[in-house]
Parts: sequence; structure tokens; C-alpha cells
Amino acid sequence: MKNTFILPTIVATSLLAIGCNSEPPTEPQSRNGAQMESADQVLPEGHPPIDNRQPEMPAGHPEISTTHGQGFDFSSVEPLNNLSIANVYDRKDDLAGGEVHLRGKVVRYNANIMGTNWLHIQDGSGGPGTNDLTVTTDSKVQVGDIVTVQGVLTADKDFGHGYAYDLIIQNAKVTIDN
Repeated sequence: MKNTFILPTIVATSLLAIGCNSEPPTEPQSRNGAQMESADQVLPEGHPPIDNRQPEMPAGHPEISTTHGQGFDFSSVEPLNNLSIANVYDRKDDLAGGEVHLRGKVVRYNANIMGTNWLHIQDGSGGPGTNDLTVTTDSKVQVGDIVTVQGVLTADKDFGHGYAYDLIIQNAKVTIDN
């Protein structure tokens, strides 16, 4: 009988000693003193607060926008080998890791970021999340150029700091068609 009482007593004493008790938790606060929004973020007593804010971009970094491509006319963009950007997203499991040849209109261009030029191309196919493809290249282009892109398609690329891509073509050969 003594042995059946000892283990629960040890467990209960240990839990109390490390701060697990039945008292309701106090409202957690972030590093800047603001109340955290979610009750699921309650941390054990003594745990440093978690800061869930997005990191700030370095000075001079262009704004990150999800609206690029709006207002462009894609009627003159003919898919190359019947492969549209929407098709690439539909077939990403089959195409990832292999070389693709695409045609699209440059809807965004940022020069010399992380030692390379970044562009987004669209061809009028697809919808949000499947209509825009990110490409890195040494080539210099301008927004509005129709380009042919040749390179290896990579799926699920994460550069960190909020820069993650479902699909990307890195170090692509890019030629201006117009």
C-alpha cells in the first residue's frame, strides 16, 4: 500500500516544484510589453517571450508585393511548347528537378539581390498561387518584356526570412523575345 501512494506523491510534488499547478495562467506578454493575441501561446513561468513579428527587411530593400502582374495584357504571350505557368504548377511533382523552357511577361524585376537578378513572369494562365513564377538570372530585363526562360525547376525552396517559393527557376538563361 505504501508503494502505491509514493509515486503519485512524487509526481505531484515534482509538478508543483516546476510550476505546474491548477492556477490560471497570467496573460503572456511579448518583448515590447504588448499582450499576446492567442491563449495557445501561454508559456511556462520563466520562459522568455516568443516574438512572432516578421523580421524587418534591410534598408533599401524593395517592398514585397503580391499584386505584381495586375493590369498587364498577356494576350501576346504564347506558351512555349504548350507549357503555361499554370501547367507547370499542375505538373510540379513531375517537372521539379528537371529543365523547363517557358515564355512569360516580366511583371516584376529586382536587380542584384543576393548577387543575382530576380524576376517574376506570368503568361495569363492560372489564378492566385499558380500564375506567377519566380526566376533568378544574370540577364537584365525590364518589366513588360516578354522572355523565354530556360532552367531547372526547383520545388519548395526556402531561403529563410520569409522568402519561400513553391516553385522557382534559379540561374536561368533568359532571352528577351520582343
